[in-house]
Amino acid sequence: AIGGLIIAAVIKYADNIIKGFATSLSIILSSAVSYFILNDFIPSLFFFIGAMLVITATFLYGWERKVKLIPLNDQVRI
Repeated sequence: AIGGLIIAAVIKYADNIIKGFATSLSIILSSAVSYFILNDFIPSLFFFIGAMLVITATFLYGWERKVKLIPLNDQVRI
């Protein structure tokens, strides 16, 4: 029940895409905790590929590219 309330709060203040990224990152973090602390998870090659894709997608989504604007002249020549 608490998870549903947290998801509702996330969607209220953010959008659904960020909720998807947060869910994906929480799966990666819980897998890391399970591997390093609990010693009951053995990651496969596909897990590492998926984790890298999620981390890359999250970075690219939040990255703001600098766009150089070129001013237009007042007169347009034809």
